[in-house]
Amino acid sequence: MRGTTKDSKRERLEELRREIIEEFFVKKWMDVWFYPEYDGVMGYLGTQDIAFVGLSPSYHAFPTKYPNLIEGAKTTALKCIRIFYKVLKDMGFENAHLTDVMKIRAEGKEQVETYFQDQALLNRNLEYLSREFEIIQPRLVVALGKRALEFLQEVSPKRFPGIKIRKITHYSYLRFRKYDEQRFRDEMKNVKKLYSRP
Repeated sequence: MRGTTKDSKRERLEELRREIIEEFFVKKWMDVWFYPEYDGVMGYLGTQDIAFVGLSPSYHAFPTKYPNLIEGAKTTALKCIRIFYKVLKDMGFENAHLTDVMKIRAEGKEQVETYFQDQALLNRNLEYLSREFEIIQPRLVVALGKRALEFLQEVSPKRFPGIKIRKITHYSYLRFRKYDEQRFRDEMKNVKKLYSRP
């Protein structure tokens, strides 16, 4: 039956990604962004029944689409997301579904706020997130950061009833000395323990 195998779930996610790109691609800046497949981690196309959800897409290029940024001033941010992928792989979450609530990039925090205040735009993006969850059927959703957690908890009773939501620190905080890779790994170990419970 459609949607019961990993391959069919991936095909449905690919189809949904094409639909999102067609709707939101506006041919300026970097537009729509999805977590890419990289170093054995499936990113947006992951079909495991666990989802890691951020609030909005990264401002930075990853891993190789914009090589001029990789070698330039954005290397710290790129290091953070590479650590995120490495830890996911080490914890056995290489096929986890990685996504964001908002599918389009913002050119700064103020524009992120503008996007989330646009109710029609927000509802459309939440419809896409709901369809992602329909495909992968997550039994655990991991919010990337406090703001993502608060938002998902606010909308989940209506949009995602019954889904368990937990938080880890957003991987971007790895750029600060007070939050290192070991602390991030410890948080991910707790996620693994929770996910492994029957």
